[in-house]
Amino acid sequence: MITTTKLAAAMCALALTAATGCTNDSADGETVGSTTTAVSTTAGSASGSSVDGPGADNIYSDPAKWLCAPGADDACSIELSVSTVNANGVKRTDLRRNEQPFDCFYVYPTISRDATTTSDWFASEDEEGYVARYQAAPLTSRCRVFAPLYRQWTLASIGARVGGDVPDDEVNPYDDVLAAWRHYLATDNDGRGVVLIGHSQGSMHLTRLIQEEIEPDESASRLLIAAYLAGTSIQVPDGADVGATFSSTPLCREETDTGCVVTWSSYRSEEPESAGSIFGRHFDGTVAACNPPSSLRGTRSVTSPLMPAVRNASILSSLLPAVPEDASWFDGAVIDTTYVALDDFVFAECRDTETKNAAMITVHADPTDSRADDITGDLSAEWGLHLVDVSLFLGDIIDLISTQFEAWESAPSASG
Repeated sequence: MITTTKLAAAMCALALTAATGCTNDSADGETVGSTTTAVSTTAGSASGSSVDGPGADNIYSDPAKWLCAPGADDACSIELSVSTVNANGVKRTDLRRNEQPFDCFYVYPTISRDATTTSDWFASEDEEGYVARYQAAPLTSRCRVFAPLYRQWTLASIGARVGGDVPDDEVNPYDDVLAAWRHYLATDNDGRGVVLIGHSQGSMHLTRLIQEEIEPDESASRLLIAAYLAGTSIQVPDGADVGATFSSTPLCREETDTGCVVTWSSYRSEEPESAGSIFGRHFDGTVAACNPPSSLRGTRSVTSPLMPAVRNASILSSLLPAVPEDASWFDGAVIDTTYVALDDFVFAECRDTETKNAAMITVHADPTDSRADDITGDLSAEWGLHLVDVSLFLGDIIDLISTQFEAWESAPSASG
């Protein structure tokens, strides 16, 4: 069994392999200045590679290889019902699927419990299906969502790395993400603006995609509305918005900024600083970027969480402290929606310390009202609130991507 301590150490090892953040001394990385860039753990394309071509020959021409895709009856085709909870009660405020004038390319986090090094192509309801339901599906209220299945590094693979056993992977997960991206561009994009959204391992792969496929290609760069990379460690020079991890893709600072990156890792504000923090870590000579979605919206530190309506639901929930099955977000209220929006309840502010720069989360609980007094998602001091990085800001993301699309559409470069 993988304990939280071992899993934290393993995630740090995985971050080394994917070059996102425990140190810059990885033998698997290519050092550029003082920053490590993402490179494959195997030379070239691994055996079993899915990068066969951008069009019909690509493995992603098979609809079964997509977790979510436009027009399909899939994991994202669910009811987008929302209960908004505030101090005074609960109000139903459903998300609507209106026009979808732009696209979202979503890559999910480490979720597979397969016993193998990399996952299979089967989307389990409580694994890939879970993240589709609670991270990707709400995006369909604004954009067409393309979410490829990919043979990711599994929890078992991460556990093996605890002892320094880095497997000789038969499949490199990035190859699948790359193949899906190329297929999407060739067959579905048609000049539409696209938002990249990833979490944890998904952010790792999207980071490399930006470095190798988007930044060097002017036509692909013009398509990028924004990239949301949660639960990782994007590096910039101290005091700068671009450089280190990305050569030409800056951080977003205003809600109308486009062609830019939004990135964050979440920790409790009241938790003491941990030297072993995994996410949002600094490298020597560079600092981890932190510009969570709420910081762009002019709402100061107030976030717009969109959480599972079931309070004990979470990625890797089997490793979390137990929450009673009947626990409600509001005492006495029957909440039968898919999601819960928490109004004026969660606050975030970036805090730069000696080891990390992260979105520090404060829950403004009031024991005198009927709301729940806390959120779930903690694994350990090293992990922080990594499991709910996306949920804590999902309402902000939904609003922001529409604003950024409008700015992108009005820019001269959008039309080529």
